[in-house]
Amino acid sequence: MFRYVNRGFFANLKLNFGFSGFIPISAEVLQKKIHSSFRRVIRYETSFDQQFFFFPEFRAGVELLNLRNVAVGIQLYSNYFASRRSLNYTKTTFIWSFDNYEIEKIESPKHSYNIFNLDVGLFLRINTRE
Repeated sequence: MFRYVNRGFFANLKLNFGFSGFIPISAEVLQKKIHSSFRRVIRYETSFDQQFFFFPEFRAGVELLNLRNVAVGIQLYSNYFASRRSLNYTKTTFIWSFDNYEIEKIESPKHSYNIFNLDVGLFLRINTRE
């Protein structure tokens, strides 16, 4: 984190990074053919897969009015999240009974996942310390 404060101006820059992943989930689809006794269950189960992420944040502000214990100003906040993610899962298909099944391991290619946010607003700071 880099921080700069000078009279009524402040700025913060944070460079966050690390590893993240999707929490494993499981879902089932139950199917029955119309006018038939044919039944099928499809079960999807994801696996935990870690991905590197980069998440810089920037905040800057200027005090417009500074009274004794109260400050009013304007600030800008921005962040950017970047990662390459994939969702790998196992698809198990049960046909007629749970003894008759097929298993497929699906590995999808990694895709870029990016989010950019920009917020501008007013702030009110009250100092309660004397």
